Amino acid sequence: MDFSRSCRFIQELKDPNNLVRCDHQLLEKLKALDAKQSAAKTKGYLTKDELKAVMARRDKMVVRFEQLVSERVRPLSCID
Repeated sequence: MDFSRSCRFIQELKDPNNLVRCDHQLLEKLKALDAKQSAAKTKGYLTKDELKAVMARRDKMVVRFEQLVSERVRPLSCID
């Protein structure tokens, strides 16, 4: 199996509503993913435009999961 479908030029998420859960450690790794480092690791496999699309989708996934976290995690109120 190859990953040709994951490395296309499309910068939009197919269906963001399908993204409902993400492990905290994975989310932190997604946030830390660096474009320059990724370019070096994928040199010869991805074009600049393909990598740009991957990073754009990553950004949208991070925003989606951070939004879900903020909706579910509410600050505790003080009780007098």
